[in-house]
Amino acid sequence: MKNEPASSDRGDSVLADWLEAIDKLYAYYQELLTCISQGELEQELRVETTTHIGQCPKNQVVKLMDTMQTEVVNLIQDIDQTANLQPPTRERVHAKLVKHTLRLNQLNHQAYTRLCLIKQSSS
Repeated sequence: MKNEPASSDRGDSVLADWLEAIDKLYAYYQELLTCISQGELEQELRVETTTHIGQCPKNQVVKLMDTMQTEVVNLIQDIDQTANLQPPTRERVHAKLVKHTLRLNQLNHQAYTRLCLIKQSSS
């Protein structure tokens, strides 16, 4: 007899992973937003315009933040469509959550990388 986790245990793990990924996405988004805001404030105090925040091009940060927003909307729509299926099976919902978690983790990795570049001195 194999010691496989019960279906509800796997479901709890899938949901916990998704919650962790969405929580990180929100935290990274807020941190990027703060960096953009601080960069714009510092730019107002200087005469020259800057296209970078630290070592990261500002347009890459803005594009990533737009992608993060769009992706959250897409994920919500995707899970809503799954929920509207008759009946929405547990396996189908778990599969969607796993797929979403992978995408969220990709975005989180990109955000982490941008934040590391932001924290590098621009000189």
